[in-house]
Amino acid sequence: MNILGLMVFGANPAACLLQDGQLVAFAEEERFIRKKYATNEFPTNSIKYCLELAKLDISDVAEISVGRAPNEYLWSVPRTYLASWLKYPKNMKTARWELRQLSQLNPLAAGRYIKNNLELAFPSSKLPPVSYVGHHESHAASAALMAGFNSCAVLTIDGHGEDDCSVIWHYQNGELKRVESHKFPLSLGWFYSAFTELFGFHKNSDEGRLMGLAAYGRPNNHWAEKVGRILWPTSDGYDLDPTFIWYGKLDAKLGISSRLLNTFGAPRAGPKEKFTQDDCDLAFAVQERFEECVLSLAQRASRLTGEQNIALAGGCALNCKTNGELVKQLTTHRVWPQPISSDAGCALGAALVAAQKRGERSSQPLKHLYWGPHFSQAEVRSALEKAGVHASQVHDPAKSAADLIAKGKIVGWMQGRMEAGPRALGGRSILANPQDPQMKDRVNRVKSRELWRPFCPSMLSGSFGRYLEGPALADPFMIVAQAANHTMAEELPSVVHVDGSARVQAVDAITNEPYARLLRETEDRTGHPVVLNTSLNRRGEPLVCSPTDAINMFANSSLDAMIIEDQLITRQ
Repeated sequence: MNILGLMVFGANPAACLLQDGQLVAFAEEERFIRKKYATNEFPTNSIKYCLELAKLDISDVAEISVGRAPNEYLWSVPRTYLASWLKYPKNMKTARWELRQLSQLNPLAAGRYIKNNLELAFPSSKLPPVSYVGHHESHAASAALMAGFNSCAVLTIDGHGEDDCSVIWHYQNGELKRVESHKFPLSLGWFYSAFTELFGFHKNSDEGRLMGLAAYGRPNNHWAEKVGRILWPTSDGYDLDPTFIWYGKLDAKLGISSRLLNTFGAPRAGPKEKFTQDDCDLAFAVQERFEECVLSLAQRASRLTGEQNIALAGGCALNCKTNGELVKQLTTHRVWPQPISSDAGCALGAALVAAQKRGERSSQPLKHLYWGPHFSQAEVRSALEKAGVHASQVHDPAKSAADLIAKGKIVGWMQGRMEAGPRALGGRSILANPQDPQMKDRVNRVKSRELWRPFCPSMLSGSFGRYLEGPALADPFMIVAQAANHTMAEELPSVVHVDGSARVQAVDAITNEPYARLLRETEDRTGHPVVLNTSLNRRGEPLVCSPTDAINMFANSSLDAMIIEDQLITRQ
């Protein structure tokens, strides 16, 4: 049976295809239209990719399942909005946003939007029925059914979905049950996004930059006390004052909460301004309080469900520093963050729920994320010819890449199927030698990023104990920050953050043989089965998808070389 899962409305639209309950394809729309996050775009190209891969027409799909619940916008969401208006001070920006939500996401408007776009994309085909799954339920299913646990507590934490901001679930005997929730506007995601905006970054997209900056900070009682006025841990997880974030008076010029500005000062100039130590200390206080509250929520989930396994999803589960803290603090637990925790992951969760309802076994440990397009050598050569780019054929791409990396070159690497999710995992990557202490700055210049931003290491899965402190977690998805040991800090300085952490990707030959081979070849040349790995894109762009995207990336950057399948491009 073929089931298509979709994420529509808002950022990160995506599509996935399940066949007989098993995932066979997944892609985000941003990769095809070259628009970061593809906010409010319909995932037409993602749908067509999934169907073309499986050689299907849309009429061959039994059901389309969408990770939204329009029916909630008839009663539950308006009721929650009204209760918030009665409790907190008002502002017109919030009111306009809420009215837009109610008008665009109700069943009539949502159904018409989806139907019209499907008819436009497939004008001659019979369309399958469309079903809906709640946003947080979709997040929860994407984690619970892919974590590999027989039973677990599940935390879903994001800005909001319908009228939920964070939800505790219990997965047991193949069933996912809702336990309790924090309703709108008690949002950990909005708390973090408010400070992202205060630091001059783009909210709902640049939260990772705030997380990276926080590592440069130090404990500061002044900022800790002020941040503590907004958000604090409680016996049921956390509580917060939304008048600093969403409700209350807004600054007329900036559209940011007046209370936030009065408490923390004017917005920082972001990447155009060198941050002071005081700024870094504020970022540290924000990250620390966020971690405390997520930990409190995780402990609450464990108490309520009696589970020692915890799976996480939702945008907040992409905070790898917090994930690392959960692993560190919950020593008797197993913690699994869903690596596609952005809203794109709701496409997967919605499809999994639909498959279960149809009696298909859809629980499956997620072992890799290589679910995107692959391009043949003939397609690569055709793209090179069309672009007028000279390339040379290499018989062993892994050896060629390792040679270049060992010589200090920065190499674009496009091999096999594209990764899903926000991290480059060796399908569409920029690779370099982490032994060079200047390499971090060099790669940041290639990507047009701030020089203080960190990079991650990919290493062979069997080598974790050689480089990490304590019991090392072999994380294949680069989503948990762990403590680097002395060897890693001294010998691989460009992949160790200023706080001594590293967000490591474990690579094995079963899931990605070309990449594992590259690491083995790199070890032969440098003594370390490790490379600096970052996404093959520049700031503000989506991850490279096609050979044409990779060629354009090479032409408009200072990369030393690009290997696309068996074709090598170098600077003349």
